[in-house]
Amino acid sequence: MKYSQKALKVMEKSLPSNHPDIASAYNNIGCAYGNLGEYNKGLEYHQKALKIQEESLPSNHPNIANTYHNIRYAYGKLGEYEKELEYFKKALKIQEESLSSNHPDIASAYNDIGIVYGKLGEYEKELEYLKKALKIEEETLPSNHLDIAITYNNIGCAYGNLGEYEKFLEYNQKALKIMEENLSFNHPYIVGIYNDIGYVYGKLGEYEQQLEYYQRVLRIQEESLPLIHSDLMELYYNISLTYADINDLEQSFIWCKKATVCGHIQGMVKLSKHLIEGKGCKQNYEEAFEWLNKAYTLGNAIATNNLGWMYLHGYGCKKDIWKAIELFKVVADSETPSKASCKHLGEIYSGLEDTGDIALYDVKQALYYYQKAKDLGCEDLEDTINKLLLKDK
Repeated sequence: MKYSQKALKVMEKSLPSNHPDIASAYNNIGCAYGNLGEYNKGLEYHQKALKIQEESLPSNHPNIANTYHNIRYAYGKLGEYEKELEYFKKALKIQEESLSSNHPDIASAYNDIGIVYGKLGEYEKELEYLKKALKIEEETLPSNHLDIAITYNNIGCAYGNLGEYEKFLEYNQKALKIMEENLSFNHPYIVGIYNDIGYVYGKLGEYEQQLEYYQRVLRIQEESLPLIHSDLMELYYNISLTYADINDLEQSFIWCKKATVCGHIQGMVKLSKHLIEGKGCKQNYEEAFEWLNKAYTLGNAIATNNLGWMYLHGYGCKKDIWKAIELFKVVADSETPSKASCKHLGEIYSGLEDTGDIALYDVKQALYYYQKAKDLGCEDLEDTINKLLLKDK
């Protein structure tokens, strides 16, 4: 960075202000700022470079295309995808004028533009550009080239985002075939596709197939990752959910506990549900309370609500109405309230929940939380609210 800035100062003294070498220096400094994560500062220098280039070079000069790419990259890192797309297309226009229609750089640009459309949620446009890329790749590359596999994968994911799961499977199976020929069995690309295919089989209700692909991932990750790795925890949890979908609650409990003891927070909540209901395991309120308390200390809202319910009824702990209220309010009064916590508070303050403490009866508080629960989608509260309104008059 210091060297580039010193070089720029020398150039600014010895060269005309619109000299191409000054533009190059601006671009180099912009890239240096980008490498430091200072993308706004990088943009400032890339825009200075572009201003000089647009004044001193032909409009289709490759250096202008390169600067467009620098600018679009910075916008992408800043999450400004519309601007990223704008500059991507400007660069592509120059490339299409100067390169052959089936040049690898054109295919790469189509692929990348498609991905940006995907980030914007415009999946049909994403597919349009990805298929343009694929057409070039299939014409110019060997049929088992890894770039084709990556494009198949991208197309499959776009179809998945559109809910076209059969198409997702079609393209990802093609991608997988090529990757298995070219990469080691435990390559992250292969693991990722196994995971994605498993997930989509679940969306199609084909749970045995889902388990098959999750087990493939498991064999790889248990050999290559530490036990407490987040990817492994998530896999254990997903296997647990799949077993629950086929109503094998004992296996669901076993895999959920694997995820939980490794530190998976959602697993803690799900495991506590197994233990409270005695599904797939022996009912154990005390252990359920312990896991909920741990998830609560880690900031999980569902655990906070469920722990409040445990205190409310004295399950696995000493009954404590005030502690229950405190926990329900943590969720109900947060920026992301839950209808369950709001409804619990409505029931406590209205007397519907028998707390044995008449001092808790508060119609205004009951109405406030019942209405909040109703607004959040809790059904069948209209009559309860109307009756409380009559009492409040």
